[in-house]
Formats: sequence, structure tokens, C-alpha cells
Amino acid sequence: TINNAVAGGRCINTRDAIELTLEKVVLNTTSSSNNQPLTIGGETAGTVVTIKDSDINAGVAGYGIISFVECEVTVVNSTIDGYAAIYAREGSEGSVFNITENSVLTGNNSHNGESNNFATLVTWAEDVTFNVSNSTIASTKTGDAPQPLVNAMGLDGVVLNVDADSTLDAADGYYAGYSDDQTITIPATYAGEFEAEGFETSVNDDGTCDAFITYVAEVNGVKYETLADAIEAAEEGDTVTLLGDIVLSSEVEIKKAITIDGAENSVTFTSKKAFRPYEDITFRNITINNAVAGGRCINTRDA
Repeated sequence: TINNAVAGGRCINTRDAIELTLEKVVLNTTSSSNNQPLTIGGETAGTVVTIKDSDINAGVAGYGIISFVECEVTVVNSTIDGYAAIYAREGSEGSVFNITENSVLTGNNSHNGESNNFATLVTWAEDVTFNVSNSTIASTKTGDAPQPLVNAMGLDGVVLNVDADSTLDAADGYYAGYSDDQTITIPATYAGEFEAEGFETSVNDDGTCDAFITYVAEVNGVKYETLADAIEAAEEGDTVTLLGDIVLSSEVEIKKAITIDGAENSVTFTSKKAFRPYEDITFRNITINNAVAGGRCINTRDA
């Protein structure tokens, strides 16, 4: 057992490309600030870490494993907890984290405010892979800051592979920071939860499913998950282009002079609501449907 109660304390801090094995080891950091019980650092990529039958405890104020270089980490029948269980910092591009054989990783968030959002698995580096097999990824929170299971920070090349024998136990969302150059595979039993967060899913033969977000509109080459987000991002004179058919149950207010280009797609309202423009607006190449009694398609609100 290795303990460190100092603020920002570490138990093991690698400084070069080495092979590190922890077997039946306990790492404890207990201060209230920036704990890092296992730090994978130095300037040389290629550190290989095996953690077996061990416990790494960073409390709510630190990171169970934090990496600053490319590494390969395999966790076997072990527990890791912290503000983040795994935190891949810049410099960790290309790293692979394998969580296997009844391991339990938990992220605990005691903070308040949107700016303190984090996750159990966090990467600030592109091309990082998390492989989860027959294990549990969980999150808990005592404040109101978001704490999803994964935060990929919108970075390209991030891969999350969770097999059908694993458990996802989310206190506050499953996945944040998605980009369309990421790969997400999860147990099919969690398809509904991911769909509730805006993902679409495609079931595989092995009891897993792939999750991905379909973008519905584009402004100046940037894609958006909702039409409301695209309109909000557009500036005066911009064009919002639809990327497919959209079904809406709520009103769409437009308070800037823009163009909505349907690109031969349709918008279907499932309530009496409609597009509600307050400024000059152009609609083109679009079909707008509303089959509800008293329904509207466009409802102007000013001259």
C-alpha cells in the first residue's frame, strides 16, 4: 500500500518508457486537491502498465490514472476511482486503455456549475481508445456539475468499445464531447439511454450496438445536431442548410435575417407549432408539413 496525503500528491510517477506491473497494490491519495496516484509521464512514449487485483483511490479531488504520453494500460480485476478514473491529457495521443475482468471504474463529481463537468473516462488527446470487457464504468455526483461516463471533448479518433458483458452505471449522462470521427460501441441494452441523449444506434450480432449522432443542419460548413442549434449559430445573412428530413414537436423561433435551405428535404411538425420568423427570412427547396388540427407551417410575427 502506497499513501500520499499531500495536495497534488502522487504515489507512482513514471518518467520514461518502461513496463510497470502493479499486482495486489493499493494506491491512496487523500488530499482535497489534484491527487494523481498513478501518473504516466516523462518525454518518451511507449510505457506499458498492467494493473491486476489492485485498488487506485484518488478520492473526489483527483485522477486515478493520469497520462501525459502515449501508453498502453491494462486493468484486470481492479478498482479505480477519482474525479476521473482515467484522464488522458495532451500528449497521450494513440494511447490504449483496456479495462477487463470485473474491474470497476468510478468517477465522482462533488462540484457545482457547468464549468466543472468531467467524467469517469476523459481524454484531452485525439486517437485514444478505451476497451471495456466484462467490467463496470460508473459515475456518481453530489453537486450539480455534470458527470457523464465518458467525455471525449469533441476530439477526433476517440474509440469507446464496451462489450455486451459490461455494465454502464451513469449518474448524469453517458457520453459527452462527441464528434463524427469517433467510434462508440456499447451493450445493446443501453441503446435507449444513448438514443435519449441524441444518438442513433445500430445493433450488432454480438449483443452490442454502435452509437452515432446524425447531424440535421449545417451553417458555413459546421454541422449541428438540432435545427435550433444551427439557427442560433447562424449570423445575419447566413444560410442554414438541412442535411435530411426533420420531425419537430416544438416551435422554431427565428429572430435574425437568414435563409433556410431545405436542400429538397422536409420539416414535419407534430403539433400546432410552426416556424415563427420575427425578421426577414427566405425559405427555399423545402417542404413543410403539419397534419395537426389547426396546425401551421409558418407563422410570421412582425412586418
